[in-house]
Amino acid sequence: GAACAEALVALVAEGGEAVVHASALLWSISPEVETHGAIVRVGGIPAVVALLAAGEPEARVNATGALANLARSDASRGAILAADGFAQLAALLGPENAEAEAAENATAALVGLAAAPRGCGLLVAMLGACAPEAQASAAGILLQRLADMGDEYKTFVHQVGGVPPLTRVVIAGTPLGQENAVGALRSLCALPSCRSALVEAGGVAPLVDAISKARTIGVPAKAAAILWELSETGDFRADIAKHGGIPTLVKLLTVGKGEAQECCLGALCNLGADGANHAAIVEAGGVAPLVRLLAGGPVEAQVKISAMLWSMAINGATCDDIVEAGAIGTLLASLSSKSAAVQANASGALMTLALKKENKVLMIQQDGVASLVALLDEGHEEEVRVQAAAALVNLMLKNPKGQIAGAGAIKSFVELLSKGSPELKAVAVGALLNMVVGNATNKVALADLGAIAPLVRLLSDGNDEAKEHAAATLWNLSGNAKNRVTIIELKGIPPLLELLRSGAPGGRAKAAGALATLSTRNIDNKIAIAEAGAIPDLVCLLEKGNQEGQETASAAVQ
Repeated sequence: GAACAEALVALVAEGGEAVVHASALLWSISPEVETHGAIVRVGGIPAVVALLAAGEPEARVNATGALANLARSDASRGAILAADGFAQLAALLGPENAEAEAAENATAALVGLAAAPRGCGLLVAMLGACAPEAQASAAGILLQRLADMGDEYKTFVHQVGGVPPLTRVVIAGTPLGQENAVGALRSLCALPSCRSALVEAGGVAPLVDAISKARTIGVPAKAAAILWELSETGDFRADIAKHGGIPTLVKLLTVGKGEAQECCLGALCNLGADGANHAAIVEAGGVAPLVRLLAGGPVEAQVKISAMLWSMAINGATCDDIVEAGAIGTLLASLSSKSAAVQANASGALMTLALKKENKVLMIQQDGVASLVALLDEGHEEEVRVQAAAALVNLMLKNPKGQIAGAGAIKSFVELLSKGSPELKAVAVGALLNMVVGNATNKVALADLGAIAPLVRLLSDGNDEAKEHAAATLWNLSGNAKNRVTIIELKGIPPLLELLRSGAPGGRAKAAGALATLSTRNIDNKIAIAEAGAIPDLVCLLEKGNQEGQETASAAVQ
């Protein structure tokens, strides 16, 4: 109790042979937080702090042990700091101190003191003003304290200027100091303000060096984690690239494992969001390991990589590089991923790559059509279906359409006309238009699958692009006598007339073309179209329409 504490403090203050035993007893009762107030009230803190500089080695060990326990409570922290205990404890961390147990206890006491704002400020000051070995200890104390405290503490460390001295320890500290400083900066960089402070302090270059010239095994992963955090901000990506971050991250991605590989991947994928960095990633040999990780990495990694490859496919300067790295086969395999995000990204990348003839050949040779068609089913998410449909559309361009139709694409696209979202319907009707132009077999197949009815509905329900493509598809189908009858029976003339009257320029032209073909060598259809009021609208299109509209209107009025 208080009486015991008072008696022990008195013995410590008197000095003499009893000091060692008295200080040991104080240490033994100090784990109990209830005793802290009593020790403070009887003036015990200054007496114990005094032993740090003047006491016998054994008494010093006892004093540091007692202070380590006392520093766990707010009241005791204030008293220790007021008695200049921080500086006395810090002095025990220097290389000249041979008392390992006293140094260990002093470190524990400083960890406790650093929880107080004043103690935190003194610790940050210590980072910039002590010997390298003590710096390493200070950085380690801060690292431990940051792990235990929340964002408010991180903010305070930033406010008292903690980032610049930590950065200097990364540059010139001991191996342990560098590792501790990098770890502390990693914790701080959870806050945007600390990330900005790190960049302003010139921290990017030393972090890149810390990866490539690591002196301890734990540094590369932690430094890569900080670069990952920094790369979330677009303004910082150029700084990372400028200081050689891309080849360094690519190398660690290739040889690293676990957390190091994950952090490198995150940073590179963020850097790859900027097209300006694509060439550097290619030059550093980054595409091949990315493709390998897409094939066998964790799902989270596959999402990032597939998005990055899509971005690189869009970039004409690096499109061929990802193909040379074997990306097409891996992207096609990724279409069967359980992740909708991976499927959508892979489909988007393939959609872009399919604009090149040689890539179309590779995709078709590797059964890419069937894999993409499978993604059109209702069981897949909307974005996946849209990207897969768009990829099939690009595969059809300047390519034999029978290869696409033979994989079941026509049936799937026809189903989308009735069951898909507005965006899917627009893509589907565009695909069907591509498949029937100049292909009699596909025209028959399309009509046999019941496509005419949803095409007629789309003339009224679709967006401008869908209406235009629906009219153009019906125009192509109406070259067949049987299809002309079906279009008339399904009341296709009224929506074609409405599109002719009030549609967008492209839609009006296609509607006139469809009406012209429907009336070819069919007097009944001509009369029906004229009686429905088409003549004035055709004349208007003939006089004021675009070139295609004028040509189709002319054919319709003849």
